[in-house]
Amino acid sequence: MATAEIIILVLALIGFIISFYIWRNKNKNKKLVCIVGKYCNEVVKSKYSKNFGIKNEVAGIFYYIFIFITSLLTTSIQNIILFNNIIIIFGGIAALFSVYLIFVQYFILKKFCEYCLATSLINIIIFLLILF
Repeated sequence: MATAEIIILVLALIGFIISFYIWRNKNKNKKLVCIVGKYCNEVVKSKYSKNFGIKNEVAGIFYYIFIFITSLLTTSIQNIILFNNIIIIFGGIAALFSVYLIFVQYFILKKFCEYCLATSLINIIIFLLILF
């Protein structure tokens, strides 16, 4: 397994943990523990926390599971072009969506959630690793 694939596996696992943490606390009506800022709860409960009827953290959970599994499989089916294109497309969508969510936090909400920023950074790094 290549170094990039190992990094992607680790990042997908971290992203999953963060997304699951947000999902679990929102479902139990518990406040997130913000380490750096104080607006995590306001950001994750804003009207932008759901897109196309799907909670962002739920989409994140499924995305990270998908990336984790596909990263495990890439060594055995690396030559299947369609499979690689699907990974690139999903990674690109996640990266673009992450840029959108950073934009929303900065320009619209004017508040930041370190968990959201962390997952956005993870998505962008995963996409770059998939590309190169």
